[in-house]
Amino acid sequence: ESPVIITGTSGEASELERVILTVDMLSANATQDGDGGGLPALIDGKGGTYYHSRWQDPVVSEAHYVQIKLNKPLQGLRFEYDARQTGINNGGDVTIATIYGSTNGEYFESMGTEEFNLPTSNGGHATAKNNVNGKQAYNYIRFTPTARRDKDPLDYTVAGSAWWNMSEIYLYRIRHDEALSLAKNTKINPVWWHMPVVPATQEAEMGGLLEPRSLRLQ
Repeated sequence: ESPVIITGTSGEASELERVILTVDMLSANATQDGDGGGLPALIDGKGGTYYHSRWQDPVVSEAHYVQIKLNKPLQGLRFEYDARQTGINNGGDVTIATIYGSTNGEYFESMGTEEFNLPTSNGGHATAKNNVNGKQAYNYIRFTPTARRDKDPLDYTVAGSAWWNMSEIYLYRIRHDEALSLAKNTKINPVWWHMPVVPATQEAEMGGLLEPRSLRLQ
């Protein structure tokens, strides 16, 4: 029998793993009734629908957030979003958000601040300038915008000064594992990545285990 040749290619491992969101995972403290499609609009995959936080009295006594109850805890993450179809015109695109995490859904602590590259067109995609990484993994995450396209900072004490809107929201898990590190930092020698493997039957015919060439020459 001929030797079996194992070949392959080493590709870049992705750092981002999208977290699939469902409506039952979402809650909010300041949804504007009658303007937009509410929380379901954030994850319906439709560019024409949108979520709008509260802009009318009575004011909410804290920053407007969307909370996510995770099925699997997160420590490193990033958010991105699709802007509302009139995002540039009405100024509601989020520019900065503070991300909070909680293990029990009651006590929240800051994981960090995320900034966004604003879309250059209505309905465009806003990418993150940075990731956030908490000191531990959290079961609950709050996405809390603190600035929008036409107002920085947002002021939740005044009606009409704390609202924001968007069409779709995306949450990504940041991978920090050994496989990713290996893929990024290890250069595989082509000689070892294309090595002949002798089948066991051929090995037996040749008289047992194969010895290194240096030993055979002795």
